[in-house]
Amino acid sequence: MRAGIGALTALMLATSARAQTQDTTRFRLDSLGIPITRSFVPTARAPFALTIVSRERIQDARANIGLDESLSGVPGVLVNNRQNFSLGSRIAIRGMGARAAFGVRGVRVLVDGIPLTIADGQSNLNNLDLGSTGSIHVLRGPASALFGNAAGGVISAQTQAAPDALSSEARLVVSDQGRDELTRLTRGSFKIAQSFGNADVLASISRLQADGYRDHSRTRQTLLNAKARWDASAATRLTLVLNGFDGPLAESPGSLPIDSARLRPSMAWPSSVAQHAGEATRQVQAGLRAVHRSPSMVSDVAIYGAHRTVDNPLPFAYIDLERAAGGIRASVERTMTWATLTAGVDAEAQRDDRREYENRAGVKFGAPRRDQLDGVTSIGPFVQLHADRGALGVTAGARYDALKFESDDRRGVTPDRSGSRNMSAPSGTLGVSWTAARFTLFANVASAFQTPTTTELINAPPAAGESCCPAGFNNDLDPQRAVSAETGIRGVRGLWRWEAVAYRMAVKDALLQYQLATVQGRDFFRNAGRTRHQGVELSAGGTIVRNLSVNAAYTWTDVKFVDDGATANAFEGNLVPGIPPHHVYVGTTLHLEPVRITAEVQHHAAQFGNDANLVRADAYTLIDIRLQAAAAWGRTRLSPFIAFENVLDDPYTASITVNAAGARYFEPGPGRVLMLGASISTGAWGSR
Repeated sequence: MRAGIGALTALMLATSARAQTQDTTRFRLDSLGIPITRSFVPTARAPFALTIVSRERIQDARANIGLDESLSGVPGVLVNNRQNFSLGSRIAIRGMGARAAFGVRGVRVLVDGIPLTIADGQSNLNNLDLGSTGSIHVLRGPASALFGNAAGGVISAQTQAAPDALSSEARLVVSDQGRDELTRLTRGSFKIAQSFGNADVLASISRLQADGYRDHSRTRQTLLNAKARWDASAATRLTLVLNGFDGPLAESPGSLPIDSARLRPSMAWPSSVAQHAGEATRQVQAGLRAVHRSPSMVSDVAIYGAHRTVDNPLPFAYIDLERAAGGIRASVERTMTWATLTAGVDAEAQRDDRREYENRAGVKFGAPRRDQLDGVTSIGPFVQLHADRGALGVTAGARYDALKFESDDRRGVTPDRSGSRNMSAPSGTLGVSWTAARFTLFANVASAFQTPTTTELINAPPAAGESCCPAGFNNDLDPQRAVSAETGIRGVRGLWRWEAVAYRMAVKDALLQYQLATVQGRDFFRNAGRTRHQGVELSAGGTIVRNLSVNAAYTWTDVKFVDDGATANAFEGNLVPGIPPHHVYVGTTLHLEPVRITAEVQHHAAQFGNDANLVRADAYTLIDIRLQAAAAWGRTRLSPFIAFENVLDDPYTASITVNAAGARYFEPGPGRVLMLGASISTGAWGSR
């Protein structure tokens, strides 16, 4: 089973080329502009909490499957790998997004300036190819004044640049996923890129086959990604992004009660197996972006569209969904002698053709219980001003978003559940920064709003005496609104960088997840009266001695009910579930030609599973060790690696199902994991 370890280790120790060593500590952050702020504001002037993750941190010695691999060292960001490809990772920034039953909520996600987040606030990460991602920018904190319907922050990925010479890379990764079968996960990928005068192109393809750590968690998926850029003139650049995802199989093992999670954490919940819970998904997305620069103005326009189909058998229903979504983003940035003014508008739309059937062992049965066409349209004009006066920088922004949710009940029954909901909100931000030679002080206040998604809005709980749920919208569910204040300091000295941030956020009508014992597995949502978020985020990184670098981050997140919004219970003062109050990350890298050795330690504090704070997932510590080397022959490079994850074999809960019915709160993570991989690259990628 593990006979290949010795041979691969010998190869790594025999190679003679030094591996690339750049990581996030190597960036000169004070010299970078951050497009995530929707204007060119150097990092040293930006009055926001920002993190940049480098290509090496994203790609090297990792499976390149989920954002938990890339963002574990970013303070304030929690990525739960649910070990469930039908649900995807849960991402929370400062506690926002922890409610997500599947996919990503409360956080805006973009790739090359093209949103993966659709009009109602849902983000699906199927089309994100980490194997060709060059950097990830993370804006921590409310971003509605810049991007609209999002309260937590923004994650913006940039595809790596195409080199001048024809370059390619083939990569293979295998893993036992903690189950003593080395081929339990196999991921193969290939990418190719080249520049042609005033144009460049990068294309990639990957294939993932995994049986999963848990039973009934197999997946099969193929991802195609392409990016082409053309400088039509010295002032105008066009960028075309195309990607497609085919996932015919993604099984869902379901969450477990505490006794099952402890006795056999790899098991699947029996009803999930009996009902063949999971999904089959296909999605294509395309985006075209044009940027025109003149001496005093930058115009940026993007148009994009996506089509997605989902067959989703669940323990309580069989969902058949066809979705079309898209939009236009346009902005103009005007540079004046004393300030930079940015103004623009975002317009988005989505259309969900949704049918729900009875699920009988993974097969649709009977007439549709729900047959409706749901639509969302939104428009959001915004303006932002940034001014510098010596060491002082000021940024102010305002935006107004108007969304309309519509539902057309096509069942032809009485009562007709067709209807509409209008949701709108202004958002604003004001930030200041003061920049010295090696550090920046900054502070900001911001407001944000976040609507329910269509999936959350249509899942109204059953009325008394009803076995299931009405069609149409839950008219009792409203958007949540937040006001945040933060202050921080960051600095750069040589190859060292550090940052400290403190924040406090008040949230009204917070969207909270819960389940009912009478409707197995279905998630419902309600508004809490008020919650309070506060926290501290610390990070530092640099070179200790010549061959040893370190990155460290600490997050304290304190999210409590001020008013739980429920008359039957009194949870005021309790912690909001699904959010660990403490998270520590330390990563060290030792560079020994020809081998690079990385050790990462993460500690997650205990977290509650329900509003009553009566159920808790224990604290845990994960230790990962990665060994990578590189052997070069001219412009060809071979880079093998070994990774051991959860070295101490510590049992842990990878994710919590908040307020789960039947006390099934726990989604266990794998024990000790062995991963082997190698890549062979040519051209500029082979000689880096």
